[in-house]
Amino acid sequence: MKKLIKILLVFSMVMVMIGCNSGEKPASEQEEIEIADFDYSRYQVYPVESHKANSGRPYTDDNLPVFTRKMILELLGDEENQVFSPFNLYLNLNLMAGLTSGEAKKEILDLLGKEEDTLLKDYQALWKAYYADDGKRVSEYANSIWLNENLEINDDKLKQIADDYFVPGFRGDMGSRDYTMAFQSWMNDNTGKMMGKQISGLEFDPGMLMAVASTIYYSNRWQYEYDPLKTKDATFHGVNSDVKVPFMNKTCSGFYVEGNGFSGIMDMFGNGEGYMLFLMPDEGVSVRSVFESEDFLKLIDGSRDELLIPCLLDLSMPKFDVDSKYKIEEILPRLGVRSMFDAGSNAFAELSSTPMEVDKIEHACRLILDEEGVKAAAYTVDIMYGGGPTERRKVVFDRPFIFMIMPDMKNVMFCGVINQL
Repeated sequence: MKKLIKILLVFSMVMVMIGCNSGEKPASEQEEIEIADFDYSRYQVYPVESHKANSGRPYTDDNLPVFTRKMILELLGDEENQVFSPFNLYLNLNLMAGLTSGEAKKEILDLLGKEEDTLLKDYQALWKAYYADDGKRVSEYANSIWLNENLEINDDKLKQIADDYFVPGFRGDMGSRDYTMAFQSWMNDNTGKMMGKQISGLEFDPGMLMAVASTIYYSNRWQYEYDPLKTKDATFHGVNSDVKVPFMNKTCSGFYVEGNGFSGIMDMFGNGEGYMLFLMPDEGVSVRSVFESEDFLKLIDGSRDELLIPCLLDLSMPKFDVDSKYKIEEILPRLGVRSMFDAGSNAFAELSSTPMEVDKIEHACRLILDEEGVKAAAYTVDIMYGGGPTERRKVVFDRPFIFMIMPDMKNVMFCGVINQL
């Protein structure tokens, strides 16, 4: 009988979730679900301490912008409000490349644009460059592996993965409620307790052999915060209807963005660590056309300067709380990653003699934006069985727009679209 593995991945604090729009209400309109605290340390068999280290040095991974645009074109569209974390998916797939071998590993490396001999070095440098909790911003991510207690594992291989990729390991009875509660509690702790509704639906079952989780939580404040007293209701012209929603208003120094087919602004965070981009397609231009444009690529690959105009900005921005969920197992095969979904490929042979395949990869994300700043969180779950301003611009985001959180010029932690409020 074929056996499968289930892997869970989680990321970021703008709250990201995977599982595409299913007609459900967004998390902001759903009843919040609290996840019970549980002592998951009792199941831990591979402790990891160094994952919170920060090198204090920016790191440029030239493959990340290319991967980011590939995923944007696969995941984001012109109809629904959506958000996801390219950074979380990228780190998760780096980890999956470390866990696999043979053709499965090669396919993942090809998608990431990486060579095997530089995979680990790049992963660790990227991880340590942006991990932070300095009292002003939070940028935290975590991995974990959850094992079926009956699965025979190559302990040396798993210990190596735990040390190299900062992945604590847990072992327990996949059929027990306590083990599921431990997993949900770990997920909740590592997503800023923002995603209870989504996490409550993640459950183990007796046939599951392994779950791999990657999470990210992010929080930052604006350099120039919005005054809540200036927040007023105004009309947002969505793709389906016009609706009155609260708009935040402020005047601040910043950058106006002018590209072929779109315009927008860059709003800085208060500690000087990163910024958020907001882009509106020109009238008659689709969101996808913006994503496909060369000017959009310049905004995420570090060659953006010609698109930025320093100026004084009169901003009017709607508050929003957006979440999404995606079935990544339906997307990766279109991008050339197929073998790890087939137990016959022996993708995990170095980890276990038991044939396993990835059955499901769930990515979920949520992002909340208000007068003070932004919060976001996300997870991915793979389930396997077997200068001074010289101009002044008024910018009103009262129709569909794109948003991105970037800690530097080549790293998109979160990306999404507001089409309807």
